[in-house]
Amino acid sequence: MILVDANILLYAEDSLHSRHQQAHAWWDDQLSGTGVVCLCWTVLSAFIRIGTNPRVFEYPLYLEQALDRVQSWLDQPCTRVIRPTERHWTVFKQVLTDGQQGLQVHKRYIRR
Repeated sequence: MILVDANILLYAEDSLHSRHQQAHAWWDDQLSGTGVVCLCWTVLSAFIRIGTNPRVFEYPLYLEQALDRVQSWLDQPCTRVIRPTERHWTVFKQVLTDGQQGLQVHKRYIRR
């Protein structure tokens, strides 16, 4: 089971990015493989928000393209959407107090 980060999805989508080929091949392998691919709403909303932003990309996605892309991922039999549980706040707070700060907060948040 893997949990995919928004950066990987954006690299896989943006053909001008230096990591595009590697990310695109990896993402295709995950979606066509036998393992479980986890996505979360935080990552999917970041993909849509960033991927459609003309200040970030020279050729941003149209909103409908981004929504269609996400839907295609959700339609794959290997994908699961993970959601926070009732313990989410307790676990997240513990992760933060264990020394994770700054830029790492978002990464730790989606991994819990």
